[in-house]
Amino acid sequence: MTEDTSPLTTMKSLRSALRVLVEFTASRPTLTVTELAANTALSRSHVSKIVSALADARLVVQDPVTQSYSVAARAFALGAQFFNNDRLSNAAVPVM
Repeated sequence: MTEDTSPLTTMKSLRSALRVLVEFTASRPTLTVTELAANTALSRSHVSKIVSALADARLVVQDPVTQSYSVAARAFALGAQFFNNDRLSNAAVPVM
């Protein structure tokens, strides 16, 4: 493996990407690169690369006017898999 693709580097990159992704909440559905960098203590350059990769994976989308990002439908679909496969959620549906 090269230095850039070592397991340690890959895991650090994944953790950074997850730190960025979990910043999107119901109270903060749209965020700019600057806001994400401030909230995660990552550099703006690093956050920019992360949101670019997340956008390529269709997990976030960028508003062309405001340049802010928000969670994309694909991320919602991924999260829905938890609900579909969680035993407690499945048990609760009939009584809801």
